[in-house]
Amino acid sequence: MLAWLAVVILLAAGCGVEPEAPLRIGTVLWPSTELLFLAQDRGWLSPTEFRLVEFVDDGEAIRAFRNHAVAAAWLSLDEVLAVTATGLVDPVILFVSDESRGGDAVVAQPDLITAADLKDRRVAAQINTVNAFLLDRALKSADLQASDVQLVNLPPYRQLSAFLKREVDAVVTYEPVRSQIVQAGGVEIFSSASTPFEVLRVLAIRRDYLETHLAQADALCTAWHAAFGAIQSSRESRAWVAARLNTTPDALDSMFERVRLVDLPESRQWLGPPRPQLLPTVARLQGELLAAGLMTVETPFDGLFSWPPASAQSPCRG
Repeated sequence: MLAWLAVVILLAAGCGVEPEAPLRIGTVLWPSTELLFLAQDRGWLSPTEFRLVEFVDDGEAIRAFRNHAVAAAWLSLDEVLAVTATGLVDPVILFVSDESRGGDAVVAQPDLITAADLKDRRVAAQINTVNAFLLDRALKSADLQASDVQLVNLPPYRQLSAFLKREVDAVVTYEPVRSQIVQAGGVEIFSSASTPFEVLRVLAIRRDYLETHLAQADALCTAWHAAFGAIQSSRESRAWVAARLNTTPDALDSMFERVRLVDLPESRQWLGPPRPQLLPTVARLQGELLAAGLMTVETPFDGLFSWPPASAQSPCRG
């Protein structure tokens, strides 16, 4: 009898609730994404509850988010709109992480001086990402169209090599690749500094996941806030991030002049009720994407700002 009871107890113990899988967050190499890695290193974001998945480029991160391989992803605002338009995922913006003020750029060989010089040239850009949007803006600034250039579909991590071999005449890229190509002799001929409040990056999360994991969302926003404070006040923290980006602290400081970090209070102002300040920007951006052929269907986007009622006091929204 005692032996049978022991077996029952062991079986019951084996039928316990499985520990929940960590929240998978898609990231790419970009200055602001490193803040969550810093938060995890400092113990502000549990590695057992949050897994930061590093992708080689935006295209891979977008695909993983769209296919539900990750529940959250770091994307530019135009990329979030494009993902929403597919209908495969219903994203909500957790927070705005940064505004690109030159962190995204068109960098050309030294014999090209202005965006007008891109005509009939080989231009490397990754299609279906923020690269395509910035290229469209650069071409329009010179009264050119996409058909006026020879587009080479090339992700940022392959652009430096192609540039050095002169396989392309210009690249559409972002930090830290932008700085690497400039240091190699590239000339910046257009950048997101000419498109204020258009190239924004956000952390987006699937609505179905958010509605059942509000605590995880709160923890992410709290960790971002802590890491933002550390990167502003601690040179040691900036040195840690610089090492991850394979650059120097001084070079990182220069990057952050082109990538303006957005703190949590400002993000809440942009995203929070009653009328999100970012709403007109998203409406204008969608119009530009449709006009450029980078989106084909007008898609409702109010859901990007819609927060579950049960979490009205979330640190993500105030």
